[in-house]
Amino acid sequence: MIWLGRPADALEIVADWRRARGGDSAVIDLRTILCVAHLGQATDALSQLRESAAILSDPDSALGTLLAALEAAVLLEDGDIAAILVQRLGGLAGAISMGSQDINCIGLHVGAAYALLGKPDEARAAYREGLAVCEKARFRPEIALIRLGLAELLLDKFATERAEALAHLDFAIDEFRAMKMQPALERALSHKGLLRA
Repeated sequence: MIWLGRPADALEIVADWRRARGGDSAVIDLRTILCVAHLGQATDALSQLRESAAILSDPDSALGTLLAALEAAVLLEDGDIAAILVQRLGGLAGAISMGSQDINCIGLHVGAAYALLGKPDEARAAYREGLAVCEKARFRPEIALIRLGLAELLLDKFATERAEALAHLDFAIDEFRAMKMQPALERALSHKGLLRA
């Protein structure tokens, strides 16, 4: 639902998960934070994310919980939390996490975190590892999202790789249109506008 630009519907799904589980769950709490952030309530979401910070250093935290926190940290541009999580998850960039509620490419989120932290070489490597595993699994939405992340990284930090960046961007735009992933499509198209200027 978030990919389709419907964070309010995503929030309702997360609320249904909470009701079905009959109580609190760290991953559900973090998915709630993500939905709230996508609804434009970044201040509230950031406050909630920071209140959840103890979960992040707990060695028993589930992978899904850590990924939800990392995704939220990147979205909310919280470099401190992203740095903690990328230390734990960086070595898993070439893996896919399959939880009871969702499937995630770890490389997508680790790459985005490294980019946020100003580590472009690490970001590119994580994105490429994530892309390789997603292509094998034919995980279409995350392939497009990774290619958008790679395009943004290359345009920003690797000026000599502009042709590769454009190829990633064109691929991502076509895929986002086909899958009706409006927020990502708008983000990708904004780069095309900048390139034409």
